[in-house]
Amino acid sequence: MDQRRRLYLPIWLKLMIALGGATLWLLFSIWVAQAWATDISRELSVHPVIAWSMIALIALIPGFLVALMSAALLLEGSDGFR
Repeated sequence: MDQRRRLYLPIWLKLMIALGGATLWLLFSIWVAQAWATDISRELSVHPVIAWSMIALIALIPGFLVALMSAALLLEGSDGFR
């Protein structure tokens, strides 16, 4: 069995790194969604706040949660089943 020495990160630090990565993903997603919000508000004749609410519920919130879970799982670095 390979006994590699790994860098230990406390749980709170792993959480902060995962939150930071998920927040960066959310900001990128908001930047990309600006054209989408404009198109939705124009094509559906709705107020931009309603368009952004639709985008947040359909894409931004689920994307943030998936990014947070993915980053947390990558940082956990489990050895697998024992």
